[in-house]
Amino acid sequence: PPEEASLVAVFDKARKDGRGFQESVKDALQVVLTSPQFLFLVETSASPKPETLDQYELASKLSYFLWNGPPDRRLLGLASTGALRSQVNAEVGRMVADSRFNQFIGEYANQWLSLDKFQVLEPDRKRFPNLTRDTRLHLKQEPVEFLRYLIRNNLPAGNLIDSDFILANEAVASYYDLASKPETG
Repeated sequence: PPEEASLVAVFDKARKDGRGFQESVKDALQVVLTSPQFLFLVETSASPKPETLDQYELASKLSYFLWNGPPDRRLLGLASTGALRSQVNAEVGRMVADSRFNQFIGEYANQWLSLDKFQVLEPDRKRFPNLTRDTRLHLKQEPVEFLRYLIRNNLPAGNLIDSDFILANEAVASYYDLASKPETG
């Protein structure tokens, strides 16, 4: 009720200032859409000291981190019974296997590695004659697939620095001239 009253007050003030209905609604919506509670996951806290997340906060943290979206019914159900914390490993595995994880991994890899610049930079065509538009798309996707593979298979993060394998589809393998090389290991 206090939050609702403050938004109605914004609307009422805009109306009293002579703004139309739509403009007054826009003013109230602007307050909602720019509030920290809307933009961020806000945790309840009794003090500035570190505190354990409650079950619902844990569900939200997991889902917004791994899915870029709100918790599903299963997460909320486990949170409501207080069982989420004891099943967190199984839930992370379930969430990583879910198709919603693909959006997270794609966005994360793109931001981390600035893969968007891959489309902007123009390579020297004489030095890289085989770097076609199609090949570039596949090469841009390679680190995303590699990261997805590491996480889904719970492999060590050290593979990001020093790995004895790569993931390569036909286009990438051909570009790296791996197609004719025998598989080892």
